[in-house]
Amino acid sequence: MREIKFRGKRVDYCKWVYGFYYQYKMESGKIINYITTDKRDTHQIIEETICQFTGLKDKNCAEIYEGDIIQSKIHESAIYVIIWNEKNCCFSGFDKYQYRSMIIDELYRMNSLFNKENIKPRWLNDYQFEIIGNIFDNPELLTIKIE
Repeated sequence: MREIKFRGKRVDYCKWVYGFYYQYKMESGKIINYITTDKRDTHQIIEETICQFTGLKDKNCAEIYEGDIIQSKIHESAIYVIIWNEKNCCFSGFDKYQYRSMIIDELYRMNSLFNKENIKPRWLNDYQFEIIGNIFDNPELLTIKIE
């Protein structure tokens, strides 16, 4: 069974924290997002940065979260973004070209999600993927260079 945990950036310091995620709804209707760490510290989190652990690790045994950008050490041009695929209820890897198109075009996004399957440990191991960043801290990794 995989471990259920999340990460998110703190509202006050913009530093990543990892742990249990929950929401609190105020009387005004405003929703505040929190993560409680293993040390029982509770931090308010920026909603857009909340990412779930996939249950998988890269070739360096680093935990892979949705929003991570991974690259193959065998094929260096193979750069993927890990996202939650709501259509197939799984985490999927989209190459950076697909990912950019998905952000721009909702129809393309829906078609792409139906045709993607779950990322698997064997795929990660066979192509020696490792985390090179994430979509929040390293968006420049997704730029497309025209030569």
